[in-house]
Amino acid sequence: MQSILMKKGFESVIPQILEKITIENEFIYLHDNNLEISYNLDVSNMYDSPFGDDTDDFISFIELFEESLPQLKDYFSEDFEIVYFTYNDEYTATMWKFESGKLMTTSGWIGDFYSSCDDADDDEARNEFVDANYPDLKEGYPSEELLDGLRKVF
Repeated sequence: MQSILMKKGFESVIPQILEKITIENEFIYLHDNNLEISYNLDVSNMYDSPFGDDTDDFISFIELFEESLPQLKDYFSEDFEIVYFTYNDEYTATMWKFESGKLMTTSGWIGDFYSSCDDADDDEARNEFVDANYPDLKEGYPSEELLDGLRKVF
């Protein structure tokens, strides 16, 4: 799990997700003032979680969670960088970075972040990059190459 340390008072900003994230789970969990986020937010793994009963519920909750993060910007206690995997029609990597008071995000198909491939049309190389990187990202070990590709957006 990755953590975002929150300042007091943040709860009033996110009532739409607060009830679900305060139930202990392995995906998105608020423990005291620590917002803990898994590297793996794959909806196919989220059954038996507090975020709903089916894939559509999980996808809706993740979207709501991502919409809520910018509202929390004034409550972040320290700089952070988090990255996680989701699957919604494609293998997706998402990075959120908070640095010097600025919140930034990037998200997209993992192959889009293959910085060693100069040819945007080289689908074979990009697919190989996805296949090599998504399992490690889900397990909490994103490769430096993937992280570098995500960071280049900022």
